[in-house]
Amino acid sequence: MKKFFAIIAALVCALSLTACDLFGERGGNGDKDIVDERFCTVTFVTNCEQQLEPYYECYKGDPIALYELRRDGEDYTFDGWYEFADFSGTKYTQSYTPTKDVTLYAKFLKHTFPLEKMSAEEATCDFPGHTEYYVCTYCYETFADADAKMPSSEENFTIPATENHPYSEEFSHNGVAHRRYATCARDYLYVDLGLHDTLGKDGSCSVCGGTTAGVTPNLKYELNAQKTAYVVTGMDGECNTDTLRIPAEHEGLPVERIAYSAFKESTDNIGLNRITAVVLPSSITEIGDYAFESVGGRGDFIFEGTMEQWCGVKFGNQTPYGTHTLFVGGKEVSGDIVVPDSTTKISYQFVGVDGIKSLTFGKNLKTVNKFVSYTVPKINYTGTIGDWLDINFGLNANPLDEDNELYIDGKLVTEITVPNGLSKIKQYAFEKYNKLTKVNLSGKVTEIGYYAFAWCKNLASVSGFQNVETVEHSAFYLCEKLSNIDDASSLLKVNRSAFFGCGEIGEAENGIIYLGKCAVSKERNFNGKTVSFRADTVGLAEELFNGSSIEEVTLPGKVRYMGSSVFENCVELEKVTFEVGVRKIGYRAFMNCSSLKTLELGEIENIGGAAFYGCSSLAEFTLPTTCIEIESEAFNNCNALEKVHYIGTEELWARVQVGTSNDSLKSAILYEPPQG
Repeated sequence: MKKFFAIIAALVCALSLTACDLFGERGGNGDKDIVDERFCTVTFVTNCEQQLEPYYECYKGDPIALYELRRDGEDYTFDGWYEFADFSGTKYTQSYTPTKDVTLYAKFLKHTFPLEKMSAEEATCDFPGHTEYYVCTYCYETFADADAKMPSSEENFTIPATENHPYSEEFSHNGVAHRRYATCARDYLYVDLGLHDTLGKDGSCSVCGGTTAGVTPNLKYELNAQKTAYVVTGMDGECNTDTLRIPAEHEGLPVERIAYSAFKESTDNIGLNRITAVVLPSSITEIGDYAFESVGGRGDFIFEGTMEQWCGVKFGNQTPYGTHTLFVGGKEVSGDIVVPDSTTKISYQFVGVDGIKSLTFGKNLKTVNKFVSYTVPKINYTGTIGDWLDINFGLNANPLDEDNELYIDGKLVTEITVPNGLSKIKQYAFEKYNKLTKVNLSGKVTEIGYYAFAWCKNLASVSGFQNVETVEHSAFYLCEKLSNIDDASSLLKVNRSAFFGCGEIGEAENGIIYLGKCAVSKERNFNGKTVSFRADTVGLAEELFNGSSIEEVTLPGKVRYMGSSVFENCVELEKVTFEVGVRKIGYRAFMNCSSLKTLELGEIENIGGAAFYGCSSLAEFTLPTTCIEIESEAFNNCNALEKVHYIGTEELWARVQVGTSNDSLKSAILYEPPQG
């Protein structure tokens, strides 16, 4: 399989399991948890060597957007998403509305898209040319020949411009800073840096009289739904200016928004690569996804309002501009940046800005979707540690990084004590913060979010762990020095890679590493064929033995939680026994255990989705009458399955909830005991 990448804009969330009562009133030791039926998890399988993370925990019945996948350099096209691994049923391409935990499978087809011939163009003074080449109309891969046998990068076809002499010069007029641009083929363009709010009718500065770029002609506008303001949707025809200037008003109404992909090169928007500066009025309150995709990455980005107004601008899910020089309120944004106290949510305001030395922000900032795209040496936070832990950080949005420093109340943070009022450490709270050495959870925390302390390479000790029940995936990923976690007696749910790469945590027995009564991982050199769990084991971490060469396993009766994919891909596993007391088999627990022949289910009540998917040697087993639910694809692709002995009546079997893609199970049901 060649290199694979996904064009996916919103798949940036991670798997979160609902804290639910796994076994109902009959759960181990009579324990009962609270069921939250509002949520479900969507998992994506790409039908490739690489698999996307389960990315979305959402409300049942709420539609989610779906995105197209590509295989870089491979002759395939993306067909769509399907609910079943055999790609039967409905195809979904734009959106999907989940009503329960579900897996969507990506289907690819060998594509037959034509190549587009790019005729040779001579280089000019201002623009580079290129030799003849060919582009795939689907994946945009470039080739030197019409038969697509000679892949090559576009740079190989480029002919540099002949006499292009662009330059940028800053100058002063009556003490007021301006900047001018010129090329060998164009007149000078003087760009007001925002110190003057008004331009004269002739495009001159109303204060000093200097010539400025003026409002860009040919802009396209649409009224918003309320008909109270205008949205800039792009350009009508070719761009003939070096400076893209958006007006504050159009036909008597304010201009408030830049639309999705408004200035992305297209048949309607031509020549955008000429633009070397973007000027936005203070009236702009929203910038859509990819709004300046063909403009960003060069020159100036100028916002004529205040820093408070800039921090209040709402951005889409993609950075609207590339690396550039940012001006706000007439001043270049660099060095020490202070986010106004009134700011409650921030996203792409400072992404791509060079030369940031420090960021200062306070307790009113509650949501951070994106901050910067590289290390900031110093973070000053004016709130408390409790306020910091209350921030909702998005993927790669936490400004902390391995080489920077966090100061709270003016003190460098190397140890933290969680306030008594907090019961959950939110996702990404201290991801990649290498200055952190010690964490005290104060004994009140019950859940630690995904990536909360991932890559904290100097974190050595976590205390106050006694009430923690759930550790989300990658929470302590690659905390290399972590060797002391005290009293994990309440620990039950450990998700994928939660303690991957940590030091010697917990205690080992029979090659299994435990934290309290939860089996969290196996020893690196584990090579046992028979797995023996401690009798008091209550939880099994996700992917605990995924891909191992074990041959036989018995699950103790006190197991209350089984993470997904615990024994997935154990292709040598032949026998599985569930002791009486185990109520639920986890999602994909024994998926692709192709040698599994003997299955003893004890008093199982629930068999999770795809639990025995692909167990191609399983021909016969007995299903207990305690079973009340078999989720989708639990026995899909069990091609050898012929006999399932169900001792109950046909009426009782009719009450069992059986999910889709379990046809091989249904056809094998026998209302009789096994022979012998």
